[in-house]
Amino acid sequence: MRTELKEDIALYSRLLRYVVPYWRVFLLSVVSMVVLAATDPAIPALMQPMLDGAFIDNDPSSMTLIPVLFVVLFAIRGLAAYASGGALHWVANRVIMDLRREMYIRLLNYPSRFYDSHTTGKLISKFTFDVTQIREASTNTLSILVRDTLATFGLIAWMFYKDWQLALIAMTSAPLIVVIVLIIKRRLRKMSRKVQESMGDIHHVLD
Repeated sequence: MRTELKEDIALYSRLLRYVVPYWRVFLLSVVSMVVLAATDPAIPALMQPMLDGAFIDNDPSSMTLIPVLFVVLFAIRGLAAYASGGALHWVANRVIMDLRREMYIRLLNYPSRFYDSHTTGKLISKFTFDVTQIREASTNTLSILVRDTLATFGLIAWMFYKDWQLALIAMTSAPLIVVIVLIIKRRLRKMSRKVQESMGDIHHVLD
């Protein structure tokens, strides 16, 4: 587990080096993710006053104020989601372009014996398929690291604020969830490698 974690950190550290030239847009994406994550605990926080004030107590002020707050909240979430998704995909596409440029330069400098041991189809597959998987991995990983992590901590804090005993009971399932996630992660990694090999074979046959 530690070895896999070190490999993942090293891999994404190398990937972040290609993000540095586009750090302004990347920063916009991260800030938008933070805003989006901060609004996640606000939804359950507004649910209680809406149910108690509007439906139970029939409070006129709650009936007027809570819907307005929900509209403002989801407007902010929509803008933050659009900004984070658009900026992150823009950066990911630029990173893929830079990677393809470096890959092409490397291919020009390889000796002829390299091409004797590698089929044309598999080399083309690395340009057309393997590199695009980096975009999906980078966007999903950053979304999990920033948005989902902050949102999870915010929701857990809200749970402990409302009922710490019930929150502790719910947290007992966390180790089991971690084990399941690790098993699924290893399985998906093996499947991803097989898919990459299959795509290389397909390109080789088509070539």
